[in-house]
Amino acid sequence: MSPHNFRSVFLAFLLAFTFISPSAFAEDDLIYIEENDPEMEKAIAEARRTYENFFIAQQEKGAELSSFAMKVLIKDPSNGESEHIWLSDITRENDKMTGTIANQPVYITNVKYGDRYDFTLNDLSDWSYATENKMEGNFTMCVLFKVMAEDEVAYYKDTYGYECE
Repeated sequence: MSPHNFRSVFLAFLLAFTFISPSAFAEDDLIYIEENDPEMEKAIAEARRTYENFFIAQQEKGAELSSFAMKVLIKDPSNGESEHIWLSDITRENDKMTGTIANQPVYITNVKYGDRYDFTLNDLSDWSYATENKMEGNFTMCVLFKVMAEDEVAYYKDTYGYECE
């Protein structure tokens, strides 16, 4: 059993899926967070608590709003692995949401870049969209900042307007 079976996998370049080819991601671009990390669990809970804000903004979408995406925990029953993957083009019908896989998975094999994937609120780990000068949502990124290199954190904060406590 590989060591990442016991951890949740997050892409380090979470925002870049709209700007960089998914084939540019590699195992070295992943950040590992312990499965029951309290700060990550708090960030995921906040994303689930506020996910309606995503759909409100999506409906009101104007020229100043873009890059709507939701991050979902996807499990692969064939190999026991799981990854948190960004999905774009999100739709919702009652309790079921559907999105397009926007990252190339590294450890799971049951989905690939470009696939449509159904999920529920229980699968949601984050959501985000861009305004003219900052990212909204993306609560898990602030947790990842704690294990990222200072220059990477500075880049994301400067470029995308993150405000973390």
